[in-house]
Amino acid sequence: MAAITPTQFKILHAYDGGQIETLMSAADTANTRQGKVAYIAPTTGLAVLADASTVAEITGNSGINRAIVGFITTPSRSSLAGESCTLLMEGLVDLGDDVIESLNDGAPVFLSNTAGLIDDAAGTVSVQVGYVVSVRNRLDGEVRKFLRVSTSHLTRVGAVVAS
Repeated sequence: MAAITPTQFKILHAYDGGQIETLMSAADTANTRQGKVAYIAPTTGLAVLADASTVAEITGNSGINRAIVGFITTPSRSSLAGESCTLLMEGLVDLGDDVIESLNDGAPVFLSNTAGLIDDAAGTVSVQVGYVVSVRNRLDGEVRKFLRVSTSHLTRVGAVVAS
């Protein structure tokens, strides 16, 4: 299990319907940064940093509908608490040079046990938030790896389906 630590969070493509606007929870202050994973708490409608150790609201195991999960795309500030933020649910993202280059094409990326972070292995509860894709530059032939963010499968309202 190895943490994936982005050096940047550059959106290369956001798919149709792949973003949602919400407000950030006041509980998440200094830790709310671009590139962190959050979910919209069904009880409050506010975004909260997500982690794989306590994901009852995300997986639907708490008896309520699944939450919307995505990567914070709002530029980093000292705090997003109570402010508007955008979550990316479907898109292609550059995490920075050599961040995921060691992972195989198609390798899954999971929510970490640490709030807001991602990992190359599942946490306490397996919550896949994307996978690695390789793209070859047509001009110089260089192959780069990007994260294909894919969390909309977690938002199947009312469904309790293992991810």
